Amino acid sequence: LTIDVLIGVDHYYDFVTGRMKRNATGSIALETLLGWITCGKPHSSPSDEARVLLTKVEEPTNAVLQKFWEIEAMGITPEDDVAPEDTRLMERFEKSLSFNGERYQVGLLWSEGQPDLLVNVKQAMRRLTMVERRLAQSDKDSCDYSSTMRRYLVNGWAEPATESGPTKRTWYLPHHAVYKGEGEERKCRVVFDGSACYGETSLNSQLEAGPPIQMDLLRTLLRFRRFRVGLQADIENMYLQVQIREEDRDETQEVCKYRLTRVCFGLTCSPFLAVSTVRVHARRHQATAPRAAAEVLCNMYVDDLATSCESPAEARTLTTQLEELMASGGFHRISGPARSRLH
Repeated sequence: LTIDVLIGVDHYYDFVTGRMKRNATGSIALETLLGWITCGKPHSSPSDEARVLLTKVEEPTNAVLQKFWEIEAMGITPEDDVAPEDTRLMERFEKSLSFNGERYQVGLLWSEGQPDLLVNVKQAMRRLTMVERRLAQSDKDSCDYSSTMRRYLVNGWAEPATESGPTKRTWYLPHHAVYKGEGEERKCRVVFDGSACYGETSLNSQLEAGPPIQMDLLRTLLRFRRFRVGLQADIENMYLQVQIREEDRDETQEVCKYRLTRVCFGLTCSPFLAVSTVRVHARRHQATAPRAAAEVLCNMYVDDLATSCESPAEARTLTTQLEELMASGGFHRISGPARSRLH
């Protein structure tokens, strides 16, 4: 039998006309827009013979066992060997990290030890003009963007800059808005373009990304499903809670007026600096807040924490411990859907 056309069940009744012919054996002929088709019970002679075809793909036994033990050993196996370059970058980060009693301060991870930047103020001004033209097309977008930028000044995330920064250490960062959500839930986030090139260089090209330090996402999700009560939270504005040290602030100037004082979105090293700072803070408080510190070290992915507890009471206690732990490092807001449901 040659098959000319295959029609899905969802389109079947678009083709049949309603005319039908039936014979004594149970076979049926149906008229369609494409011609007659046959269906129903086929006429066949009884047979005592049966044919069965079984196909199966088997993984090698050692591969199956390896996968099994990898899942069973999650959280207890030693970490992979760290490359010498990663160790060097981690040492540089820890050397630049300091705590002033209220919040942490870090230095940028320069590729060659010291920056060699050009004066890109003209390029930054052109980018700013383009942003202003786009914002002029929407009063709401313009208002949201201005409000977000004012928050940088009110919260101390940026500060007035000097007339001119030090030579080869000053870079003007173009920025633009990213909008997320709809209606009243719509939020505006400022993203700084550290990859903007000028004179065949950019700020990001002179920064190291840092070694990978994120927790394995599969392990985090498996632990999240372990107990009856799920707990999810995130650190609000995590990057902006970490200060940039004084000598590195001129590399993150906004055009002519202000320079950033905090780690910002858009730099190559920002994820590493922010996440590493949170992990260092947790390790430093393992003795005073063992449960909360362990949750941060094992169950936090970037700025999101996902874990589970045996009961709502245990979840409330852990939430309080996490808030106290993070507040002691300058991360004053822990937000998430679990917080409101537990009270």
